[in-house]
Amino acid sequence: MRFTLVHPDPSRGDGLVPTDVEADVGVALSVLRPGLARVSGYAGWASAGVRAAVGDAVLDEHHVVGQPPLVDGCVLRARPGSRPDADLAVRADWHVAVVAGPDSGGLAAVPSDGHLTVGPPARGHPRGLALAVRDTGLPRVQITRDGDRVRVRVGHGVRWRRWRPHRPLRLGTTTLALRGAADDAAQEVQPSDPGLASRPATWLAPLLGSVALAVALRQPLLLLAGLAVPLVALGTAGVARRRRRLRLRDDSSVRDLAALVAATARAAVTTIEPVVLDQPWDPGGCLAVVGPRVLALPVARAAVLGTLGTHLTAALAVRTRRPDDWSWCVWATEPDAPLPLGPGEALVVADDPPDPAALARWRSSTPASQRLLLLADSPAAVPAWCRARLEVRPRSVRLHGADGRVRDVPRQAVGTERALEQVRAAAAARAMAVSGAAGDAALPLRASLASLDGIPAPDRVATAWATPRTGLVVALGVGAGGRTVSVDLVADGPHALVAGTTGAGKSELLTTLVLALALTHPPDRLAILLVDFKGGTGLGPVAGLPHVLEHVTDLDAAHARRVLASLRAELRRREAVLADAGARDLLELDPADSTTPPRLLVVVDELRALTEDVPDASAALTRIAAQGRALGVHLVLATQRPAGAVGADLRANVALRIALRVTDQADSTDVLDAPDAARLDPATPGRAWVRRGTRPLEPVQVARAVAAAAAPVVRLARAWSDVGAAWSPPASAAPQADDAREAWLLAVAHAAGRRPTSDGCPWLPGLPGVVRAVDVPDGPGLALAVSDLPEEQRRGAVRWDPAEGPLLVLGGPRSGRTTTLVTAALEALDHGWSVHAVGLPPAAVARLTAGDRPGRVASELATDDARAVARLLELLAAGGRPAQPGVLLVVDRLDLLLDSLGRLARGAGVDRLTALWRGSTSGTALAAGADAGAAAMQHAGAFAHRLVLPLADSALDTLAGVPPALAGSRTTPGRAVHLHATGADLCQVVLPGPPDAGAVVGAPPSGAVLVRPLPDRAELPPGLAAGPGRLEVPLGLGGDDADIVGVDVSHGLLVAGPPGAGRSTVLDVVACTLVRAGVRVVRLVDTTGLPVPALTGVQDVGPADVAEACRAGRGETVLLVDDLDDLQRAHPGLDELLPLTLSLVASVTSSSAAQAFRGPVATLVRRRRMLVLDAHDHASAELVGPRAAWCVDPSRRPPGRGVLVAGRDTVVVQVYAGGSG
Repeated sequence: MRFTLVHPDPSRGDGLVPTDVEADVGVALSVLRPGLARVSGYAGWASAGVRAAVGDAVLDEHHVVGQPPLVDGCVLRARPGSRPDADLAVRADWHVAVVAGPDSGGLAAVPSDGHLTVGPPARGHPRGLALAVRDTGLPRVQITRDGDRVRVRVGHGVRWRRWRPHRPLRLGTTTLALRGAADDAAQEVQPSDPGLASRPATWLAPLLGSVALAVALRQPLLLLAGLAVPLVALGTAGVARRRRRLRLRDDSSVRDLAALVAATARAAVTTIEPVVLDQPWDPGGCLAVVGPRVLALPVARAAVLGTLGTHLTAALAVRTRRPDDWSWCVWATEPDAPLPLGPGEALVVADDPPDPAALARWRSSTPASQRLLLLADSPAAVPAWCRARLEVRPRSVRLHGADGRVRDVPRQAVGTERALEQVRAAAAARAMAVSGAAGDAALPLRASLASLDGIPAPDRVATAWATPRTGLVVALGVGAGGRTVSVDLVADGPHALVAGTTGAGKSELLTTLVLALALTHPPDRLAILLVDFKGGTGLGPVAGLPHVLEHVTDLDAAHARRVLASLRAELRRREAVLADAGARDLLELDPADSTTPPRLLVVVDELRALTEDVPDASAALTRIAAQGRALGVHLVLATQRPAGAVGADLRANVALRIALRVTDQADSTDVLDAPDAARLDPATPGRAWVRRGTRPLEPVQVARAVAAAAAPVVRLARAWSDVGAAWSPPASAAPQADDAREAWLLAVAHAAGRRPTSDGCPWLPGLPGVVRAVDVPDGPGLALAVSDLPEEQRRGAVRWDPAEGPLLVLGGPRSGRTTTLVTAALEALDHGWSVHAVGLPPAAVARLTAGDRPGRVASELATDDARAVARLLELLAAGGRPAQPGVLLVVDRLDLLLDSLGRLARGAGVDRLTALWRGSTSGTALAAGADAGAAAMQHAGAFAHRLVLPLADSALDTLAGVPPALAGSRTTPGRAVHLHATGADLCQVVLPGPPDAGAVVGAPPSGAVLVRPLPDRAELPPGLAAGPGRLEVPLGLGGDDADIVGVDVSHGLLVAGPPGAGRSTVLDVVACTLVRAGVRVVRLVDTTGLPVPALTGVQDVGPADVAEACRAGRGETVLLVDDLDDLQRAHPGLDELLPLTLSLVASVTSSSAAQAFRGPVATLVRRRRMLVLDAHDHASAELVGPRAAWCVDPSRRPPGRGVLVAGRDTVVVQVYAGGSG
């Protein structure tokens, strides 16, 4: 706040000198005195013997800055003075106003006795009071009172005449007006007297009576008597109307600067609406004052004062190269104030501006409510876009309006001294209007937590904790007179409601409250629960205090519901403690006893958001409010608008109410039963009202967690310019703003570490982000997770007993679904079970095998390998052990597997899988993981145990069966909802530990079920040959274990398949392996056809020579025939030429083999000695038989994939790729 000191200072000259200073609002005069002495250089200010006064009002030592009359713009003197002339004038019955002229705006009271002299300043002092008007052409005017009448004498004449209020005196260029207390109400229109039409009875009754008498008495003269009353009324009304016309025509009290000065003086003692004197702006909001500078500058000053009005309602910016002429504006703006932007009212003064182009750009982009006043020496200097101007001449002022009209207007001009007095008075009026009516004018603009009574320094926290305390007293801030405002949540509460709009300082208040309590109460006597529904940013700075049990944010509504459940459990526990002690209130228990529960403070930031996200919160908080006083539980609820968020039952138990600034008077009344909070200044965040029950309101400036104020309590005010700055105080190191939160937090943590622990508030925190198997309580089944049971304030075990049914794990990407399956598999391995994995990623499989010391991890298949998975399910179903489940099938992405098996054997593959959870395969346990899609949801009901991990959409929780109380966004990986037969619990899945270093993985036990995937291509190993002593040829990799599959060709082998299936490649492999084994191989080729590539070690013969070639050799001979069906068509008698006892390996198309009815092909088909390639082909499938549907992979068709048919046995094989090379 800025004001002026007036004091003696010999070093600056004789008499009294001024010093402009700034001081913090709310500082008492006794505290202010040393600073006043320092900045002014007058040591007397430091002494209480110097009676500080504003006008004639002497201030006591407890008077605070901001409390009237020590407000903005005031003059603080070292001794009492007199009231300003304007103040005395508006209080008098009559006063003289200078309404026009070169020195307008002056006011002087007409004394009840003696004379008032008005005229130019004279060297001598005239008799009586004087009103100096700087107009050399003005004669001396004397005014005196004669009872209720005022008489005036002009010049040195001896004749006094009556001066009526509605007759101004025009003396040269100056106009004086006589005004009374009722006449100077600027901008107010008095209600008119009711006319004859509103009172017809006053004249109609006598008239009718006279007519009746005249008729009855037959005397016409009586009619004249009846007309007398109407005639008198008409005459009175005419006189009144004439006087009103004269007043409207001649009296300019509602339009002149003197009326503005009078209204500003009244605003210092009473509340009035702001008044401005409008100027003749053009439609764009511009006005130019043109003329010689000595004449134009006073008119421009008057225009500025009129636009600023009684309360400085318009923002002011001055652009000039002559700052000294506008130094009086320092009480309304800063010298470097920026050009205003936005829709608000503003005024820019351009007097020889340094950057006219920037000013023109600003004018073109702002609305007309942003006024622009220009000064120019001549009309030619006025820019074209300014269409209104006042041309000031020595004897007149002429207005050139925007409409083209030209007319003379009264000269409204004012000098620098009178302008300074008016702007000071307007600044004081503004200060009164902003804060005086609300009663918080004496509060500082800011407050430091470190300066409050009872707040210890960081190194004194442990000492403060050692002080015995009965209540829960917390220092909030600074109140009137600079005193500390504290509240006791035990005596004033037990609960508090905090209201305030955005930016009012709610979160800062809550932070101050929590930190102040933590600095004065140890953690074993005060526990704090933070519910921050502003994204965690509001109360984040104090979340690290050791007092804080938990910090809940709106990022997890389920977490908030859990905290409410824990609160209910804590209330029940405290009720039991009081019952066991036979006490009715926590105050009756010994605070030194470690089992005595500490006070529990629940702080809720943004209550409305909490009740909207967690509907059960309102009922829970209402119950806490009802029981909290006796149990030592206190609520501090903060919200922007309590209406609708705070129910009647909850409100009935909230006696302490704190309201920061709100936007609506209804909101203020709802909290405080008074509209005062709606009147708080938005420029002072942290300003609040406190209501303790039914006690009066208390203003408070909420303290911030800083160690020192940002500046001294009093300091030199910034000067308008450097000219004339003759005094500056000695430099001193002013304390800088210091955020002390970190120091206090460290001190609290250090002090808490040296205190004994207490079990008075055994609060169970939320689930940790990582749990291990050792953290799961003991019990039957496989340890999967740790559950959270806040209603019982304990941890539970999530264990899966496969005898109760299969396990389904639902979760999205990176939710922990695969980790959960790995955890279940490792637990099964530890229990001695065999594990088969389907769909697990390589990293998960590696973790399983690393922990598989016994070697019980058997099959490792992909979800798209439907044939292998179906085979595994077939083997598991055939080898089940109902009495003792010892096999675990782990499936990741069950939804993908269902889709893959659905395309196998016309959907019969799905039946093999669903048999696991229908109970048909009781010897195998199933743990499946899936995304929450339609495929998995269709079968979810069949799973006795379900773990629902974080999903991509919280709405999927409902589809997965999660109760509404636990539904919501779970962002922590592994955080799941365990759905079981008796209910649902929140849990954290066990995270497997690292594998044991140096552990050796064993081999699978003999006889264990094992299915391995077949490769899409198999290369013939070098040196691999047919079996010794037998014609057993290795064809490729196949079977359940994907090992080498061989076939004895001594009884022949038919290789069938569609074109391009790899028949020739099979013959190539057979030939290569037989030759390597030393077996004689003969190949039958068509010598009349196209030549065929030669095979190493193989003899090629034609049909005519085949019999002789087979008999010629020694030992066993194998005959190879490629495309036998084609040769038979080319050589019809070929079947008779082939020896019947010969080992024949022939290839034909599947259709030819299926249609053969005689000959060697038909014989081999009947013997079921076939290698059928590409069983997807219909003819190939017919050759394989019923097993064909289970021998194909529906998702791929690799070359060389076939089915070896040997009697009733079928083996899927991937034939080696080539061998002739």
